[in-house]
Amino acid sequence: MDYQLIDFDTHYYEPLDAYTRHLDPKIRKQRRGVEMVTTGGRTYASIGGRLSNFVPNVTFNPVAGPGSLEAYFRGEADGGRARELADVVPLDPSYQERVPRLAVMAEQGVEECVLLATFAYGIEEALCGDVEAMHATMEAFNRWLHEEFGFTGPTIAAPMIPMSDVERACAELRWALSEGARVIALTPGPVRLAGGDRCSPAHPRFDPFWQIVEGAGVTVAYHAADAGYFRYFKDYGDPADFNPFSSAMKLGSLWAIDRPMQDMVAVLVMQKLFDRFPNLRIVSVEQGIDWLPVVLDRLTKQYKRRPWIFAEPPEETLRRHLWVCPFWEDDVTALIDVVGVDHVVFGSDWPHPEGVAEPRDFTKYLPTLDDADLRKVMRTNAGSLLTLQP
Repeated sequence: MDYQLIDFDTHYYEPLDAYTRHLDPKIRKQRRGVEMVTTGGRTYASIGGRLSNFVPNVTFNPVAGPGSLEAYFRGEADGGRARELADVVPLDPSYQERVPRLAVMAEQGVEECVLLATFAYGIEEALCGDVEAMHATMEAFNRWLHEEFGFTGPTIAAPMIPMSDVERACAELRWALSEGARVIALTPGPVRLAGGDRCSPAHPRFDPFWQIVEGAGVTVAYHAADAGYFRYFKDYGDPADFNPFSSAMKLGSLWAIDRPMQDMVAVLVMQKLFDRFPNLRIVSVEQGIDWLPVVLDRLTKQYKRRPWIFAEPPEETLRRHLWVCPFWEDDVTALIDVVGVDHVVFGSDWPHPEGVAEPRDFTKYLPTLDDADLRKVMRTNAGSLLTLQP
C-alpha cells in the first residue's frame, strides 16, 4: 500500500478515574455514578451502587492482547472458550494514553483513528433508572476523553452523548462540537427516559438534537453496547445483565450485539427521521452485517404492502444514510452489494482481542477488492465521514 490508513474502529481502555475526575461532586458524594471498589484484593466497578459485570477486569491489567482471539472468531478454536484462548498481556501505555498511541499508529501506518470506549458502552443501561446521574457521568467522561485524547485528530475520540434528557443532550452536543468533535458516539436501541420509560430515538421529541447533528454535519457512530435487551433475554433464562463472558448467556450470545441495531435502523426509516433530516449520516460499528439483509428484506416487504409509510424505497434511504464498519470475518463483498463500496469503512478494533492484531491485517480478508475499492474501504470513505458536511 502506498497510503496510510484511516481506522474507524479503535478503542482505549479507560483508567480508573475516567468517570470520576470531572464528576459533579453531588453525584460523587451520593455514590450515584461510577466508582471503583476493591474487595478480596480485586477491583470492581460499581455503577449506581451495583457491581458491574460488563468487563471482566476494570483495571485492564492484564488484558487480552490485540487480535488474540482471531482463531476463535474464525471458528477454529476447537471448542475452546474465549477467556482461555486469549493471550493475556500487561496493560500497554498506548491503550490509555495519546502520545504512546500516536507512536504505535506511526508504526502501523495509520494516519488517523476513531477512538471508541470499552467499558463506557455499559454505563447508560446501568444508570437507566437515574437519568441525572447518567448524563452527569457521561459528561464527566467526555471531559476526561477530550483532555486525554482530543476530538480533532489524529486520535479522533468520539464523545458519548446520552439522549435521555434532550436539553442536556443538546448542550453536551454543542460543547463537543465547539471542541472540534468530528464524530459522536450514540448507543443503539431505545432511549432511556426518566421514570423508567423508553422511547424511539426517531420520536419528534428528539428533533432538536438531530437538528444540531445535521446542522453541524457531524457523523453519528452507533457501536455495539448494552442496549437494554437483556430485559427480554432474561425471560428465556439468560442473566439479567449484559455479561459477555458468562456461559449462562445463551440467547444474548445470538442477539445482543446486532439485534438492537437491526430494530433501530428499521425504526429510523419507518418513523421518517431521514425524511426530516435528509443529511444525517450514521455508521454501524462492530455490529457485523448479518442484521442488514434481514432488516432490508423486511422493510422492502413493508414498502410493497404499505408504500404510504415510506417516502421512497427503503433500500435507497439506507444507501444514502447508512455506512457499515464490518467485522473482519464478515463477507464484505456481500455488504458492498447492499450498501455500495462507498459506504463500507474499515475498522481494526485495535487493541481489542476480537479484532485484528495489526490494522493492515484487515486487508487479507478483502481479497476480491481491486486497488481502487480497497483504498476506499481502508481510507477514503472514513476520511469523508470524518469531514463535517453541514
